[in-house]
Amino acid sequence: GTGLTGGAVPLRPDCVVVNTEKLNRIRGLTTRQLTLRDGAVGLAHVLELEAGVVTEKAMEFAEHRGLVFATDPTSAWACTVGGNIAENAGGKDCVLWGTCIDNLLSWRMAMPSGRRWTVRRADHQLRKILPEDTVAFEVLDEAGDTVKRITLSGGEIRKKGLWKDITNKALKGLPGIQKEGTDGVITSAEFILYPAYPFTRTLCLEFFGPSFDEASEVIQDIARAMPDRGQEALMALEHFDDQYVRAIDYKVKAPRPETPKAVIVV
Repeated sequence: GTGLTGGAVPLRPDCVVVNTEKLNRIRGLTTRQLTLRDGAVGLAHVLELEAGVVTEKAMEFAEHRGLVFATDPTSAWACTVGGNIAENAGGKDCVLWGTCIDNLLSWRMAMPSGRRWTVRRADHQLRKILPEDTVAFEVLDEAGDTVKRITLSGGEIRKKGLWKDITNKALKGLPGIQKEGTDGVITSAEFILYPAYPFTRTLCLEFFGPSFDEASEVIQDIARAMPDRGQEALMALEHFDDQYVRAIDYKVKAPRPETPKAVIVV
C-alpha cells in the first residue's frame, strides 16, 4: 500500500483498493524437476508464498538457504510479492535474472467473476527470458482444466535492447502480470530461486568528463564483455547522473574536487 510507483493510487471515485498485507505467509521451499527445452531435466528451487509477503522477507528467506530471490526492486523493504507481479517489477539483479515475469513459475488470482485462476509457466528454463525465446503460459480454473494457453515471444515481453517494455500491458491477455491490479487480485505465487554465487565483487566507476556520453559507451562495453550467465556473470549494473549524485550527497571516491558527471556501479 505504499504506492511508491503510483500503482496503488485510486484515480477515480468509487475505486476499490484491496489490502493483502495479511496474506503474509511464506508457505515453503521445494525442489522440483523441470523439463528444459533441450530435453534435459533441471532441478528447480521453488518458493511458494502469499501475495502480501514483503519482498525483503522473501529475499532474506532465500539468502539464509544459500539461494537468491531475484526480483529485487529498490523498495524491497516495503513492496510486496503481489505488487511485484502486478507491475512486473525488476531491480539491480535483472541484468542477470530478469524481471518478475522471468522468475515466476505460477501465480493464483481471484477474478472479478468470483472464480479462482492459476497461471502457470509451462516451459521455465531456469534463466532469464531471451529475445529469441518463445514462452508459454497456461491459465487453469479451480478444477485444473485449461481456460487458455498464451504464447509470447521474447520480443513481445520486452523490446530488443530495452529489457522492460512498460508500454505492452496486454501481453496477449496474460492475467495479472503487468496489469497493476486491474484484472484480478493476486493471492499467492511460486518463484524460481537461484543458487547464490560464492563470491561477488562490486566496482564503482566515476566519470568526470563534460557529458554522460562516455559513461553510456562504457555501459554498453561492459554489457557486451561480460557473460550473462554461467560460473561468472554480470549480476547488476546501475548508473546515475550528476543530479542524482548531488541529491544523495554521494561521496566521491577519486581524489578530485569536482562532482562526477556520472557514476556506474557494477
